[in-house]
Parts: sequence; structure tokens; C-alpha cells
Amino acid sequence: MFLRLTKEIELKRLLLFLIIAGLFTVGCTESEVTPSEDLPDTIKPSWNTVVVDSNGNVGEYSSIAIDSNGKAHIAYFDYLIDEQIGDVPVPFGNLKYASNVSGDWEAFTIDTGAGMLPRICIDNNDKVHIIHSQLGTSDPYSILDLRYTTNKAGFWETVTIGNQVVKGADSSISTDSNGKVHISTRNEEGTGTTSEGSKGGLRYVTNATGEWTWTDVDTSPTCGNDTDITVDHNDKVHISYLDKNEGLKYATNVNGSWEVFNVDDEENVGWNTSIVMDSNNTVHISYSDPSPIIDPPGNGYLKYATNKSGTWTTQVIDDDDAGAFTGIAVDNQDNLHISYCTSDGRRGRLMYTTNTSGSWTKETADEDEPSVGIYCAIDVDPNGNPHIAHYDYIEQDVRYSTRK
Repeated sequence: MFLRLTKEIELKRLLLFLIIAGLFTVGCTESEVTPSEDLPDTIKPSWNTVVVDSNGNVGEYSSIAIDSNGKAHIAYFDYLIDEQIGDVPVPFGNLKYASNVSGDWEAFTIDTGAGMLPRICIDNNDKVHIIHSQLGTSDPYSILDLRYTTNKAGFWETVTIGNQVVKGADSSISTDSNGKVHISTRNEEGTGTTSEGSKGGLRYVTNATGEWTWTDVDTSPTCGNDTDITVDHNDKVHISYLDKNEGLKYATNVNGSWEVFNVDDEENVGWNTSIVMDSNNTVHISYSDPSPIIDPPGNGYLKYATNKSGTWTTQVIDDDDAGAFTGIAVDNQDNLHISYCTSDGRRGRLMYTTNTSGSWTKETADEDEPSVGIYCAIDVDPNGNPHIAHYDYIEQDVRYSTRK
């Protein structure tokens, strides 16, 4: 299973380069789909983009959270080398963190050799929480161990959750009103420790009782990729994730026990999920029907799902080679903000769409370089302004785009 996982990671990295380099043109013609909304480009607003960190190859798998003062916190991967496991190249590097809390951007390493696939969140006290996975061949038994890093106690501390037992990939993290941690992950238990390899499925991990505990929510071996998690105002948990055979799925314990729902049952649709709750505890999910180059059959759509009407509805937001990566945020007025990456076969663009006007409109947030927008993640500040972290594949640095 580990070899399958690392091949999947490396394949996506390679194909993204091919798309952005213009070697392939992906997507479909306009006549092949009728989106729910026409999305004309609006008058270009004032977007500002800065390079946060350019020291080495930094910025893959970037994740962003905005605190109560509107300051940005970004977790990301510092790629160092490829280590070989048989014929498979395994990306090895560090977990890095950057913030502009002091006014200027400061970036530093907070975990060495264990920074794969980081996700970040901020609790009600503006403390930082990061979940990430350990890779590296020095200790095969620790491959895909889940690592948790926080400054909750006033200093940075990293722990391994359920050492050599709780293993995961495509993890996400959120906190409840008491500052307790809730994690969703693809269950990779057994990787590196048994000949059978991982079990697969969606696993939920928490320290809500004071100790780390975990539950297998969906045991289907084809599910658990691209998870995202959020906690509502009643401290109930909501998770979006991909089942490669059954499409986009959603799991929740809102009624006391775990329930699983099929949201969009088209095969292989539901990559890059991102989930938020509004003030009415309505669920909103952005996700992709990805390019056929990356995940056949695929269409290259940015999609959106919600249960606002009481039943699940889905919508194509952008059908123009869109949705390679998605992130969704909700502001204090329950307006939605989505970041995503699009490519026309010649260059990659960081895109932004919002329904603040009552219907979906889109904007180009960054196209200054030919390969921006990759691994984009979004959050909003207390004034409803979007903040986006993303990766420049060619320059290999972390970028930060804001609109005010």
C-alpha cells in the first residue's frame, strides 16, 4: 500500500508539471457541460501577492489559517531529496511554518524529516495546530506515522499519535470550542509494520477525552483520500472525503453515532475536498472532477456541494480546466470563498470565486508566474477578506495572495 501511495503522490507531481508546462491541454469543450451559473470574469480587483519563503524547494502541500487579528499562519513542506524504496522515489523533507504575526514574514522549520501533507488550523485562543505525516526510510516502522505539532503551551511541541499504530495520509485537522483536536485521515495502519500493508478507509482521531483515541468511520479500502474536517458550533464533527469507487462522501457524528452519505456518486469525483460550516450549521464542500490527465475519466471541473435545502445538491462552478486544487472558507456573513488552480495548457493560474454578490463570480488572483496556484488553500479574516497560500512549481516557493 505504501508503494501505491507514494507512486500516487509522485504521479500527481509529475502530471501537474506537464500540464503547466503546456505539454498537454486538458478539459473539455464548452458544449460538453452546462454550468449552473455563467461565470464571467469580473473587473480585476486589487490582489496583492508576495513570496513568503524561497529558501530551497518550499511550499508544496501548503495550508493556511487566519487568526482573530487577521494574521496569517502557513504550514508547508520543505522538500529536500527523493529517497528510494525499491524503484519508488519517496519525497523527504521538513515541516515548515511561516507567519506575519510580527508584521513581517518569518519562516522556520518546526519538525525535521516529517513534514509531508501538513494541514493547519487556529483555535479560539489563536493557538496553532498542525497535523502532518512522517516519511523517510531511516525507520521503516515509522513511515506514515501521524505527527501533531502545536504551540498551545506557549512553545512548539511535536508528538507522534499512537506511535507505529496510527498511520495516515491526506489528513486534516480542526479544533472544537474547548481547544480539543479532531483529525480525519486515510487509515494507513499496517504500513511499514506488517506484510499486509495498510487497511485503507476513513479514520477519525481525537484527544477530546484527554487521551488520543481513534475510530474507523468508513472501512471501505477505496475511501479516505483527500479528507477535510470541520467542527460545528455544537462541537459535532463533519468530514468530506473521496471514495474512488463511489465519488464524494460525507461523514458526521451530529446525531451521536457516525453516519456516512454519498454526496456525488460519480466515480473518481471528489478529489481535493474542502469543507466548511456556516452559522446555520449548513455544510458546504468544494471539490474537483479532475482533469482526465490526472484522474481518468475526469472533466476538469470545480464543483460545489451543499445540504442547505435539506438534501444534497451539487453544482459545477467552473468547467474551464478548473479545480486541480480547491479550498473553501466561509465569512461572518455566511458568504463562501473558494480558491482553486486552473490551467489552459499554457500557464497555471490561481483563481478565486465567491458568492458574496448573490451568485458565483470568479477572479484571477495570481498569474504573474507561469506555474502558480498549486496546492492552494484559503481562509478569510474577520472582515471577510480572502487570504490564499499557494505554490509556484517552477520557482519552487511559497506565495501568499490577498484581496482587500
